[in-house]
Amino acid sequence: MKKLLLFFSLIASFTINAQWTSQGTGFSAESRGLNEIKIVDANTVWALAYDGSGDDANVQEMTLTTDGGDSWTAKVIELFNPDLEINNLNPVSATTAWVSALIPTEGNGVIFKTEDGGDSWTQQLSEGFQTTGESFINGVHFFNANEGVAYGDPLGSGAARRFEIYTTTDGGESWTMIPTGNSPQAQAGEYGYNNSPIVIGDTIWMTTSKGRLYRSSNKGLNWVAYQVTSLADFGVTLHPHKLELLFSVM
Repeated sequence: MKKLLLFFSLIASFTINAQWTSQGTGFSAESRGLNEIKIVDANTVWALAYDGSGDDANVQEMTLTTDGGDSWTAKVIELFNPDLEINNLNPVSATTAWVSALIPTEGNGVIFKTEDGGDSWTQQLSEGFQTTGESFINGVHFFNANEGVAYGDPLGSGAARRFEIYTTTDGGESWTMIPTGNSPQAQAGEYGYNNSPIVIGDTIWMTTSKGRLYRSSNKGLNWVAYQVTSLADFGVTLHPHKLELLFSVM
């Protein structure tokens, strides 16, 4: 009985101490929602905004905290085109982050970088994801301040049809499309999803519409594909606008 009472006492103590604190996001506009919440460390968190009013307006805004959420600063992400929809946010510090964006009805895509905490943004990879009718950027990820990968839907036809993927080793100053032989042939009608990839160390995973999981274990340079018969077997859940991977790490 004493052991049982001690057990319930520990549960009660944990429940009392495991409390949540509401924090403001810094936005003044009503119905601003948050998605793509990215935690850099215990103090630094970035997040993208979306219009939660029901009007589905395109929002190019973000918010940032560098003090563990005690204060948040909302900012406009200046992409110089109000029609660009941001589909991915990837910060690596309190000052440096990247976003990818596109006009969904037209495809293609752009990448912008900030080095001053989101006060100003500079376009990168201006010649990538520009094949009209085929290019469609899905996201960008940086493993550190220098090494990154940008990925989009397949280009080409037949045996040469491959996902459009670029890598950089200098913080995005220059980008190189990976060689054709570095990734599997894309299937007919296969495309990627707008989402943040799953990343552990140097390994990155992305998902496709054909139930395939693409994995690179060297920061996006080489890829292998795994065909799955049931997405549920791999912890993949379908959402209206994106595909989300849920992995258990042993």
